[in-house]
Amino acid sequence: MEKSISQIIALLARKNQVYLSNMLEEYDITVAEQPFFLEMNHQKGLTQEELTALVCVDKAATTRALKSLEAKGYLIRLKDENDKRQNRIYPTKKAQQLESAVRNEILCFNIQLTQGIDPQILDMIYSGLLKMEENITGSAHSDSMMMKSHHTAFADWPVKIWNIYEIPGKFREQALSWIKSDFAKYEFVYVPRQYTNPDSFAYLFGYGEDQLLYIKENICKIGKKGGEKINIQQIELDRHQIQEVLTFQELLNARFVLYYEEENELRTLKLPYNSSAYFLYNPFLNWILGIERDFDPGLAELKNPRPQKLCKESLVMYNYSLNAYRLGESFQNYTYESQPFIPAKKGLKNQLKEWLSIPMERGQFEAYRFGYQTECRYVLGKR
Repeated sequence: MEKSISQIIALLARKNQVYLSNMLEEYDITVAEQPFFLEMNHQKGLTQEELTALVCVDKAATTRALKSLEAKGYLIRLKDENDKRQNRIYPTKKAQQLESAVRNEILCFNIQLTQGIDPQILDMIYSGLLKMEENITGSAHSDSMMMKSHHTAFADWPVKIWNIYEIPGKFREQALSWIKSDFAKYEFVYVPRQYTNPDSFAYLFGYGEDQLLYIKENICKIGKKGGEKINIQQIELDRHQIQEVLTFQELLNARFVLYYEEENELRTLKLPYNSSAYFLYNPFLNWILGIERDFDPGLAELKNPRPQKLCKESLVMYNYSLNAYRLGESFQNYTYESQPFIPAKKGLKNQLKEWLSIPMERGQFEAYRFGYQTECRYVLGKR
């Protein structure tokens, strides 16, 4: 009898649902609510749309789950300081007290599920499942094309690594040898290669205990038939080596650039990613700057509001200035400049180039905007 992979996957999915349902009953959380419960605790202040994309469900399912969690006293909605039409979701104290227990239950289930299986085989299983998901996503059937339009970008997103078995095999040995204490003290993010982008590459970064690990694929083309040779590059840094951080975004194209000192030279480290996954990079940025990973500039501004003069000069730069609170508690002094840009080609709209510079207690915050392109720069002072 021919083996049915889809039947085994369906069977595992049903048993997974039953196990989670029984386990979560103690915490008054349903299987459908569980991913939202964990994500809103891990990344506070997401919008409903961001949670929908992150959990990878439709909007109706998100609405139902969040409404139920809210009724149970697990979440609150607060107005976005920059856009009053937008609500941001935060866990209540009740939810935060349960988060660790719920996460540990799921981790125990994963350990039980994979017990007795060699890590190398787990790697093969994981890679195989990802390929199956890719095959379905790329199907030409109409229903699958609907899935594709919803999931294609998501499949290229960076993902948080929850345990050592989720670290891709090509990076796992280096990551494990780098970890000096409990895995829970570190954060890891894996960024897959985007095969639609020939210049793309996969990489992994981990941070914690004032140490940063970066591992990437270096891909070299071989021959005329498009062959590839891949080698692995590894960089280890102390957080205090980093002198400057640049965040760049142009539509979905985004990158993190770290400027760090090594052997009396200023070097750069670039981390490109899909901008929709910014929620995995904000905690990383906060860690680099020496503040709490879940630091929210919007909440910090409530104590020391920004100067309204800047809002009148440029609403866009006023919004970006919120990031300056990552380098200090307040500001009143700033430098704002703008310059009109008139395209040489007729029919195109005139645009504006804008610059903002804000001195803060722990460094200098700078922002630049032109068209769809924005840059935020954090120049660190003495730490």
